[in-house]
Amino acid sequence: MLLFLPLLGSCSYVYELLAITINGQVAFAVDPASGFQPDCVHSIDVSADDGEPKAKSEPGDDKGLVENGSVYWWDFRDVRSCKNEFPIIYGDALIGPRADGTGYVKAKPLKQGVVYQVGTSGDGAYGSGWFKILPNGEIENYPNDPTPADRDEDGYLIKSEPDKGAN
Repeated sequence: MLLFLPLLGSCSYVYELLAITINGQVAFAVDPASGFQPDCVHSIDVSADDGEPKAKSEPGDDKGLVENGSVYWWDFRDVRSCKNEFPIIYGDALIGPRADGTGYVKAKPLKQGVVYQVGTSGDGAYGSGWFKILPNGEIENYPNDPTPADRDEDGYLIKSEPDKGAN
């Protein structure tokens, strides 16, 4: 979701994330080629990149994040808390007190063939990445959004309508 990127100041750092597998579980690590190598995070969010498929909200979830943001996992801790070291296992609760005023979404099952976007923040640094779980279980990572939105000449998003065929 990377909702916080517009808030970045000049003293913030950006790094690239990779989705990996550890003992059969999806996890997130800093790309070794990234120019910045942070030690920890206090937040993580994973969402369906193109808005679909939507996850199903569960009790305790911020329903708006799931239904409007296509969020599959959202865990934000107090910004003074940076106790979560890489790699971060998908769905493991982050350490530290929850941040006031932010929602929470319990991790939902990830689906094969869907492009997901992951974002992290902590200690003045922000990470992002895109990944897809292939049918054979391997993970394909993308350095940039592989499904960029279509925009018109004024920069507005274009939502294409499905072809209804000629009748």
